[in-house]
Amino acid sequence: MDDLEKIREKKLKELMEKQALENELLNKLRSSVDEKGFERLMNIKAVNEQKFQNVANYIIMLAQRIGRALTEKEVVKLLENISKRKEGKIRFVRK
Repeated sequence: MDDLEKIREKKLKELMEKQALENELLNKLRSSVDEKGFERLMNIKAVNEQKFQNVANYIIMLAQRIGRALTEKEVVKLLENISKRKEGKIRFVRK
């Protein structure tokens, strides 16, 4: 039973660290975009966690560079540009 308790404590600690990092990211993001832009990003988070992480980190970096929060229109434009990027495709040529 002692091993089980250690495993539980380890999992709980990992979960708490993950939650703390997520809260920190959300707080930085909240200060980097306006209210409607934040809501839009939360919708993306609900659908695609990985895309949200990438976009959120990029927006935070961009907002720090320009020194102000992004508007919803800027967030939408940024998301459109990211969506337009083509994924690398593998093409097989048969001889």
